[in-house]
Amino acid sequence: MKRILFILSISIVCLYTVSCRKDWNEEDALSQESETISFVDYKALPKTSFPALNGYFTPLNEASGFLEEWLNNKRPGAKIGEVVSITYDYMDYDHPDSLNNLSREMTVVQTEDYKEVWGDLFVESFTPSKPAATEIPLILKRHYPDAQEGAYRIVRYHQSEVEPTVELIDHVVYSEDFSTFNGSSGGAKVALPGAFNDNLTTSTRSWHIYVRNEDWGAAMYSNYNSNAGGDAWIVLPQQDLTSVQDAVFSFDFGVGYSRNPGEKDYVRVMITEEFDGQNPLNSTWTDITTELGVFDVPKETGYPATIRNLQANLPQYAGKKIYVAFRSQLPLLAGTYAMSEYYVVDNLKLSGKIEGMSIASSEEVYQVFKYHQNEWQVLNSVYVLQPSDYQGIGKEFMTPEEAHELISPLLTTRISDPEEGEKKTVLYKQDNTQFHAENYVYTSGQWKYDAAPPMEKRTAKFRYTYPDEKWKEIDLDL
Repeated sequence: MKRILFILSISIVCLYTVSCRKDWNEEDALSQESETISFVDYKALPKTSFPALNGYFTPLNEASGFLEEWLNNKRPGAKIGEVVSITYDYMDYDHPDSLNNLSREMTVVQTEDYKEVWGDLFVESFTPSKPAATEIPLILKRHYPDAQEGAYRIVRYHQSEVEPTVELIDHVVYSEDFSTFNGSSGGAKVALPGAFNDNLTTSTRSWHIYVRNEDWGAAMYSNYNSNAGGDAWIVLPQQDLTSVQDAVFSFDFGVGYSRNPGEKDYVRVMITEEFDGQNPLNSTWTDITTELGVFDVPKETGYPATIRNLQANLPQYAGKKIYVAFRSQLPLLAGTYAMSEYYVVDNLKLSGKIEGMSIASSEEVYQVFKYHQNEWQVLNSVYVLQPSDYQGIGKEFMTPEEAHELISPLLTTRISDPEEGEKKTVLYKQDNTQFHAENYVYTSGQWKYDAAPPMEKRTAKFRYTYPDEKWKEIDLDL
């Protein structure tokens, strides 16, 4: 029993000692001069908060709550009663939205965005049935899936007051001008993406690169050098005509090095609907050489100086997928093959008409969107200068000095019935992509540039409290 009483006595003494030490620590800390911290860690504050974005506090964004949270994160478990003083930047001024965050590059609605809105038949504009206020938030959500609360985007897009009409428009299915190829007579074998190019015999003669001059660029030709003839094919990639009407195939063609009056025409142009990609002889081909007028092209004894554009209508292939091939079939003779003609093919084009949408007129628009509560929303509280505004003031871009002179009279014509002291955030272009945001205030019957007041230094004092064990702001006089 004595032992138990002794232990209880010791415990009570210890508890009393700790309690007294805690009280003494608090009083001792309050009697000492507090530590002073110069606060610069604005980026550590909540990401979308005003001070984190702008680097200072304001009347609507007071320092106390932010700095209490910052201290509790940075200095947990401090000594009870410890006091610190924190100096920070303060501006006695507030505006509707963050000027710094609104001063940014614009986001341009692209062709693929309009296509996503409309589908395969589309116009590069929003209309009453596809309003920008509804569609652009969806576009922004796709492009910025990780947007944070309070984020901004200045969007450039086209808007029309009328709906589009559906009509047949010109459409190029395939084209190749060989401008990306380099080489010369006897140069590298032409390697068109997705095309088949081979000689079905033992000959190495094939369609090659040919560069005649700067006007021609690069073209294809059937090699006439000492290789034996054979059966040289080049089959273009599959072409989809399922939505194409009035299809036309055309190309430029020249014939050179024609030596013997009795020689044959060795080139053919053909079409098939099925090709295995391995052997053209496994397919059934339709010859359109005569229809194209290939044999009517003048034959010359040297490099062909006469190049004709040949074309053939392909109505029978409407709604189908086809392959177009060039075939040069020469007898397999050994040695220098004097009977070979020299074929130059350039500017391949398969075109037609497809259903498309067109719109009578549209205008370019700039609009600000803000990310709020997980949605992009139009921000109507700011005024963004529109193309008509720039046209009216005679400038495409402005410096701040020019803006302060020109925007005030512009707002007078754009904003009706303003109230005394009303503020308006204005965005204008400083170059092709960059916007700048400023505030203007309506006073004494006119809009004036609302220059921000000077930055000042302020101080707040915080104490680590008991029993909360949290940092809390206290009166500076303590």
